[in-house]
Amino acid sequence: MEKDKKTNKKKNITLAVMSAVFAVSLMCSCGGGATKSVDSEHAKSSAGQTSADDLEEPEKEPKRTVQLYLSDEDEHKVTVLDFGEDSAFGGIEVETDEEGELVCVDKGGSIWCKITDSRFGTYSKLSRFARKHMGSGEADKFLQEADVYFVTSNGNLYFVDGAGGRTISSNKRYVMNGGSTVQISSTHTAECRKKYGITRSSVDFVKSDGKWKLSSIQNS
Repeated sequence: MEKDKKTNKKKNITLAVMSAVFAVSLMCSCGGGATKSVDSEHAKSSAGQTSADDLEEPEKEPKRTVQLYLSDEDEHKVTVLDFGEDSAFGGIEVETDEEGELVCVDKGGSIWCKITDSRFGTYSKLSRFARKHMGSGEADKFLQEADVYFVTSNGNLYFVDGAGGRTISSNKRYVMNGGSTVQISSTHTAECRKKYGITRSSVDFVKSDGKWKLSSIQNS
């Protein structure tokens, strides 16, 4: 009889211990669940913020077309007309020979390059393109500077350095960047310097996809 009482007592102690362990486990489980729930809500909130940031569009760089500034040395105007890949034009295709070499003709004080870009068969088309792809103020400023450099002859459009009385006295051609750039640097006449303030000019052509394209002209 005494033995049965001891056995029952041990069973009661074991059950009590198991109950206590179960209660502690339940509390830990509930605490862990609460922590997980908060973490999940934080993750959802963070994900929502990231998604909103991803919707913001990066700022686009403006297309460069014409730059006007004064030289620090002699305070005369320097003009840069940009027709290159970063401008609204993306480069203007010009004539090449059968071997794919750039064709520019020296005609007594001016350099002529035939425009073969199908977008610009006439100067009117080039003007309309400029007004369509630039702001009106920027287009007006650009065309005012560019007008003298484009000449229509025999039904073709040419880019001409030295037109409109800006006569060239001498020029040199340089091949740069492993043959992918040709620069024609010119010295202008005393009359041009006196009337227009232009002493030198540099015209850059860049070869892209096997085609030569007018990139820029700088007067100084």
